[in-house]
Amino acid sequence: MISASTMVILSLVLLLGLLIQGSFSTAALFTALAVVYFLAGFVSESVFLSSFTNSALATLLVLLMVSLALERSRLVETVSRLVIVKSEAKSVFRLSVFAVALSSFMNNTVVVAGLWGVVCKQTRGAPSRLLIPLSYAAILGGVVTLVGTSTNLVVNSLTVSAGLPALTMFQFTWVGLPVALVCGVV
Repeated sequence: MISASTMVILSLVLLLGLLIQGSFSTAALFTALAVVYFLAGFVSESVFLSSFTNSALATLLVLLMVSLALERSRLVETVSRLVIVKSEAKSVFRLSVFAVALSSFMNNTVVVAGLWGVVCKQTRGAPSRLLIPLSYAAILGGVVTLVGTSTNLVVNSLTVSAGLPALTMFQFTWVGLPVALVCGVV
């Protein structure tokens, strides 16, 4: 009879092979493996269900929905018309300041995704000259608050699950804002 640890190792090798092959969805493979582990008794019901109810994931999904609503309201496009001007240097500066401010209160990945289309559609200059500064500015803005980047949300959920008090919204600001300002100048 095969031991439980051998079965887990074999299932992980199979999972890796299927991921490399690429025929199946990554989410479907991981979900199927989680269900198999649950049915085989390798994972308890409470652990199995808690893995699907992470507060960081729920917060990230809410932020994604808010950003989608903002993107569809054309607010970002309207503001970007004011940000992107004929001068490339001014456009980079304005876009960076806007991205830092926006990604401080929205997920930085969502900010880049929302502004990417606007930057690519503009005709005042080469979009490639604005995309890297946009990305860096969004990353810098993400370190200013708890919700700025999904990494901060994951750290918060790990902190809470360890029995420590939850991180506050502006607990990162004392370090993140100076970092964003100094790196933005550089």
